[in-house]
Amino acid sequence: ALMTDSMFTSYLDGERRGWRTRSYMAIGDYESAYRDLMIDKHKHGVLGREENPLEKLVGGIVESAFYALGVEYLEKELALARNFEARFLSHQLELKLGKLALARKGYDEILAYPQIDGNIIVQYGALHGRGLVALAEKNLDEAIIFFKRAIDVIERQRASITTEMNKIGFIGDKQTIYHDLVAALIEMGRADEAFEYAERGKARALVDLLASKSSFGKGQNTGKIKAKLAELDRLERESLKLAAVKNGSTSRSIKVAKLTLKQEMPEVASLVSVTTDKPSDIQVLLRPDEAIVEYFYQGEGNDKGADDLFAFVVTRDAIKAVTLDGKGLNDEVKDFRTAINKPNSNDWTQGASSLHRRLISPLVSAIKGKKHLTIVPHGALHYLPFNALKANGGEFLIQDHTIRLLPSASVMKFLNKGSAPTQSLLVFGNPDLNDPKMDLPGAETEAKAIAKLWPDSKVVLRKHASESLIKKTANFFRYIHLASHGQFKPDAPMQSRMLLAADNDNDGSLTVSEIYDLKLNADMVVLSACQTALGDVKNGDDVVGLNRGFLYAGAKSIVGSLWEVPDNPTKNLMVELYTNLKSMGLREAMRKAQLSALKKYKHPFNWAAFQVTGGT
Repeated sequence: ALMTDSMFTSYLDGERRGWRTRSYMAIGDYESAYRDLMIDKHKHGVLGREENPLEKLVGGIVESAFYALGVEYLEKELALARNFEARFLSHQLELKLGKLALARKGYDEILAYPQIDGNIIVQYGALHGRGLVALAEKNLDEAIIFFKRAIDVIERQRASITTEMNKIGFIGDKQTIYHDLVAALIEMGRADEAFEYAERGKARALVDLLASKSSFGKGQNTGKIKAKLAELDRLERESLKLAAVKNGSTSRSIKVAKLTLKQEMPEVASLVSVTTDKPSDIQVLLRPDEAIVEYFYQGEGNDKGADDLFAFVVTRDAIKAVTLDGKGLNDEVKDFRTAINKPNSNDWTQGASSLHRRLISPLVSAIKGKKHLTIVPHGALHYLPFNALKANGGEFLIQDHTIRLLPSASVMKFLNKGSAPTQSLLVFGNPDLNDPKMDLPGAETEAKAIAKLWPDSKVVLRKHASESLIKKTANFFRYIHLASHGQFKPDAPMQSRMLLAADNDNDGSLTVSEIYDLKLNADMVVLSACQTALGDVKNGDDVVGLNRGFLYAGAKSIVGSLWEVPDNPTKNLMVELYTNLKSMGLREAMRKAQLSALKKYKHPFNWAAFQVTGGT
């Protein structure tokens, strides 16, 4: 046997003691957790594990077992990380209890191990922890250096810390490190850098979301893209071997592969590695009368800074960072969404003004005179109809500004490239889903009304409104209007989907994963009956699946809805929107359509659901 009974018993005892310590931590009793940990350390070593995990692993029974079983090096890396877990637990507790000298010494010892560069998990955890120590010591400059080094480590690979790796206790949520760095940079008055790392945090979340996707096929470059991604996969697997990282050859090859991908296929590169623009490159893309308002926050919790909410206001001339109050934000967004979905009640007014006071009022001086707002939400704010926010006694935000959303500011460079060869419009109305309960007769009326406004349009209804037709013909149309059910899945964003008619070739479920493989030339895609239901809020940008998918596929803008709007208000707003598009851009066309709806339907339930993502 590879492991004796006594070794196995010792291992289980260590696991039990570890869970007991974590139980104390979970209830905030750090003194008891630390006392428990120290007693076990003196009796058994740290939770029954070795004092020097790296030396134990190299040449020891753990490595021999892995070689004998032929398990991948990634498994060995995970085993090594688990051997370190108890040490990290003690240093986390030292940090909580203010024993900063001990925590600093412990993290420094881990970082001093010769083989540390070969283990992403351990190196990242130690760098992040060491930065937190510096932060607690009020040494912001040193904290920033360690946080940046930690981020560089996790950005080496597309999925450098996998779901399995996240089970290691000292890893936690990768977005936390971006929050910690952004907070430190803002405190130091370095708004430009803070904005850049907020963007990188969003890119990291997207890369993690798409890490397992291997196609991203667009047009004639499909084969080349797949070959380049396969090469990157191979190199990243190689880099997990300790020897490969130590001699640096594979790391250099990865950098070359990513650089080639970025130069030849920049849109693909933006999805499979953390690539963002410099703030100045984003600023030059803005109109003189436009401001980006980008939100960034960690989400709620018990840790220091968990309620921090940051807003960046970016114009052509300046970048300003503002710290806002994020306490209770998720619940307030949920309550507002619940209230606004009661068309016979005015309960929504309280949320509209309190969220305006929290999210917009502190930025008024920075956005003054800017007619156009580009909003980059984060977390729960993806669910928020910003157009319906209003100050007490003031006007709706949509009355003062045009509003568009973006999943990140860095996607701006991919918008507005190319155009469809015609002015034609493809309208899907009420696809046959083989379930009468899913029929949308109002969508059929809407489709026909819109088609009358556009001279060169093709209307397909019921069984003809199929997934196969979208895949075969969508690239020929300038405007695509899908009046059908859309299902958003916050817990599995890549499986969010549009429901279309099925046939022998396709099941009728156009998922986000499939949308990334479409090739579009559309100026606009309208997802008329698609609704972003309010699910569990998670950190990062994992709620932007459908919109980001269509943007990558080649759509310049998407119009979608946050909830299901009744048939008549929807039809009226869409007719107004398409009428306006004949003489103005999409942002202004949507603004005027919503102002017209506001005159007819006072309650924002009837018009505020519709959001523009992308566009000029």
